[in-house]
Amino acid sequence: MTSDSGHASKGRSGGDRTNSPMSNKDLELVRGAWAAFAAGDLEAATAALDPHVRWYAADEPDADGTCHNRVDARAFLQRARADGVSAELLELREVGDRIVSIIQTHVPADWGEQPPPHGEVVTVRDGKIIEMVVYATVDEALQAARAPD
Repeated sequence: MTSDSGHASKGRSGGDRTNSPMSNKDLELVRGAWAAFAAGDLEAATAALDPHVRWYAADEPDADGTCHNRVDARAFLQRARADGVSAELLELREVGDRIVSIIQTHVPADWGEQPPPHGEVVTVRDGKIIEMVVYATVDEALQAARAPD
């Protein structure tokens, strides 16, 4: 969740609403978390997360590395930064009662090619991020966000 360029807070919401309108506070919460991470402020970045947040890959919700709470998420972010991995928030899109974050991950040059952007479906409740589901592509994330529960 970092942008070395510091532009994470400039993500924008799209007009992809399909259900109830999303609170601007929810979009700002997600933008703010990315901006804090970009600034290296893991405390502020993870403060946006519910204590019981789940953050996982869509195809492997119980895989090693799945975050089951805020402490797991903070540890994951610390490891990513230590490994030289960063990410840039490119865009936020509202899809019903969810937010799709479009992310560009940046890996160290010696890891090989940079991956293409991916999508994360983010659910916010009561002013906290309660779930982040990572999809390999932006299209997969948008499709999942549009699917009925």
